[in-house]
Amino acid sequence: MSFLRSELTYCTNVHPGQTVSEIIQNIENYVSRVRKSRALEEMAAGLWISARAAAELKDPEKQSLFIQALRGNGLWPTSINGFPYGGFHEDRVKESVYNPDWSTAERLDYTLDLARLAAALLKQAPEPFRKCAISTVPLGFAANWSEVKHAIALKHLLKARAVFEQISKESGLMITLCLEMEPGCVLETTDQVLALWQELTALNNQQQSQAMVDARTSSSLIGEDASIESIPQEQDGSPGLHHLGLCYDICHQAVMFEDVKESLEALHTNSIPIYKYQISSAIEARWPEAMDPGYVVRHEQLLNRLQGFCDNRYLHQTSIQQCQQGSVEYHLDLDKALERLRSSARLFWKDQHFAAGMRCRVHYHVPIHLKSLNDGENPEMPKDSETPGPDILRGSQQSANTVDSSGLFTTRDAIESALDFLKARPSTPVLEVETYTWTVLPESIRSKYSDVVGSIGKELDFLEEALESRGLLEPEMPPPSPANRDPGSRG
Repeated sequence: MSFLRSELTYCTNVHPGQTVSEIIQNIENYVSRVRKSRALEEMAAGLWISARAAAELKDPEKQSLFIQALRGNGLWPTSINGFPYGGFHEDRVKESVYNPDWSTAERLDYTLDLARLAAALLKQAPEPFRKCAISTVPLGFAANWSEVKHAIALKHLLKARAVFEQISKESGLMITLCLEMEPGCVLETTDQVLALWQELTALNNQQQSQAMVDARTSSSLIGEDASIESIPQEQDGSPGLHHLGLCYDICHQAVMFEDVKESLEALHTNSIPIYKYQISSAIEARWPEAMDPGYVVRHEQLLNRLQGFCDNRYLHQTSIQQCQQGSVEYHLDLDKALERLRSSARLFWKDQHFAAGMRCRVHYHVPIHLKSLNDGENPEMPKDSETPGPDILRGSQQSANTVDSSGLFTTRDAIESALDFLKARPSTPVLEVETYTWTVLPESIRSKYSDVVGSIGKELDFLEEALESRGLLEPEMPPPSPANRDPGSRG
């Protein structure tokens, strides 16, 4: 199993645009430029299509124009972000990004619209672009959830799964629905996904059993043969749940302090497919040792630097781990976590709770190629400061001043672990870089990444190199000759 460079993509939710015309402008002004900068004839695209745009694209004329824009720019949408329903770039998004949730007809209808649209957009797609992974909210926001909502959501998911399967069969494409775990939501951990799959499987089996009973009754009444086949086992081993799986956002699971390798192994063991990986990285703050003479000053400096990542637009769920393998304290947003750290700083310092190994992880997507956030630079460890123990990318607990005096790093090691898993467990998911914060990063970092196209290119370069080092990147096939090229394709 390996990937072509043209299969690797990024999520265009970084570019504001809720209407069809705005998305087309983004395709021409950004996505096409990324493709050209990578010297690719064709490239996979990761589109965010809002509910408003999805409704517009039901119009045949607008859909035709949209397809022309994609084809004319050599793009095939193998990924659609169906998580934000709309308003992703409004001044304040926060928890509203999870609305409407899966207990509503609006979420179901929107998701089905995206599946039908994917089939239309990829109708003439060549291999390896004949697939589309559509990601969605992890049921809903945990604080607003209830048993009633849960029961409705399960039925909606199974209905959507059946429609996705039917659309895939009719189109000859592989169109999949991908739940995306996220901190603060109904599904935020791997264990919660495992439990959900048991519920879905049981309900699906119950529904199919009832359908067989109804079929037998109907056949008996009209005198037909009542033999009914047993419930089919799907290719992924999940009875009747094929086309329903996960979008695995690496940043999200890192914030939950999940061991990515263990998480992925558990999902694999339980036959829960991952159709899309969002290659993303979170902020990780590392504290100096409590007995460090400059501890108090550096502690305050670290909190002040973290303060710069607070904003009014997005939620930045934050987890604090007192020591390696220790318990994790969760906060819905970064500002709440900082209040906790500031109000408890003296007590923690007195009791030496801020010992080597304390870490704070923030749901804030940062450039995936960076090891640290030293004002946006990527400093390498000085040779004369190397210390025994694991490499810094593998979770080393050495004092922060050996590499980056700011104490702010990233969870790039989690990306490395996920790619290691892909090497050990071959599959062909969509790989999509998702850093949507380029325009809201603190000025000290944003000023170094003013060229968004170039910055996205650096991330894709990093992903390519990481795959190649694992033997997961294969040479790109030459483009077809003009005589053999599909007459409707880009000239």
